[in-house]
Order: sequence, then structure tokens, then C-alpha cells
Amino acid sequence: MKKGMFRAEDLVRLEALALGTLRAFDRGEADLEETLRHVLVYSAPLVEERPYEDCAGSLALAKLEERYRVTLTDRPWKACGCDICKDAAIDVIIFRGSNRNKRRGIHNLAVYHEHIERLDLKRAVNRPDDLQRSLCAAER
Repeated sequence: MKKGMFRAEDLVRLEALALGTLRAFDRGEADLEETLRHVLVYSAPLVEERPYEDCAGSLALAKLEERYRVTLTDRPWKACGCDICKDAAIDVIIFRGSNRNKRRGIHNLAVYHEHIERLDLKRAVNRPDDLQRSLCAAER
């Protein structure tokens, strides 16, 4: 971002509005279009280094909007049963530095743990009887 082009206070205000609208969307208090608009207005200075009004039709913002629309419509944090997604709600998908990365890491470990728990490890370690019968004496 170009130095001096945006005031810190304005960026903080845009960020707060985007985050507030995302959380309201998650609670069913904001619609998808309103949410997308606030997120894109906040994203424009970071992506295009210009205010949203000066670059609303840019290809980069259009691609972001498409990706954001899919994610917000699918609501993957609602479909996940892990405690991280239940507790953090929409915040689990928001890129917010190390806290978000730590939550995602814990989420990934929880999902991996559930996957391992579902595996039949005893069956994976022991050969089935029919396999042992098919091996020649030298292979046993």
C-alpha cells in the first residue's frame, strides 16, 4: 500500500465495518450482498492500492468477490463439527494474523485426530487370514 494514500483511521474504520458485517452475516443479521460490499471496500486499498470507488470494476476485486461469495454462501465453518469452528464461528475463516493461523492449526489437528480415530488400525496392522494363506512359505 502506498504510503500516505490512506489514513490509518479510515482503514481501521473500514476493517471494523467489514468484520462487524461478517459477524452479523454469520448471525443472520446481514445479507450476502451487503457483507460482500463491506469486505470488498475494505480489501480494495490492500489489493488495488486505491479506494473501492476508483477500482470497483477491477479484475482482481471481481475474482476476490467470486471467491468470497462461494465461501460465504457455503458457510464451511457451520458444517464443521470441531470445537474451534463452533466457538470461533465465522472468525475461523477470517485472515487475522497469528490467532487465525493458530485456530486453523488446532482445527486441522482436531479433524486429523477424528480421522485417525475412525481408522481400523488393528485391521491395518494384522494381515487377513486369506492373505496369509496365499503367501508362500518363504514369504511367511
